[in-house]
Amino acid sequence: MGYVKRKARIPRKKIKYKERLFLYIKYNFTCAMCNDYYEPPKNYDGRVTVSKGTGRILEIDHIIPISKGGADELFNKQVLCCMCNRRKYTKILYG
Repeated sequence: MGYVKRKARIPRKKIKYKERLFLYIKYNFTCAMCNDYYEPPKNYDGRVTVSKGTGRILEIDHIIPISKGGADELFNKQVLCCMCNRRKYTKILYG
């Protein structure tokens, strides 16, 4: 039996809470795909993810995935809810 060679995972830098807060404010705590609004907690500082009572959370996603040659920089990130982020997977979607 042969071994299947797996692709090496591309290391990503952890997003800083100030960058997370900047993106949440830029997108007005709204998913970029489905436009669902997520109410931020009072005195929100970006240290945790924002969630709805349904268990769905807002996630930071790469517009052009790293695997497709996208940069791991702020200009290549957007805010998506977890459902839309799973649906998008590694596709590149344009406005």
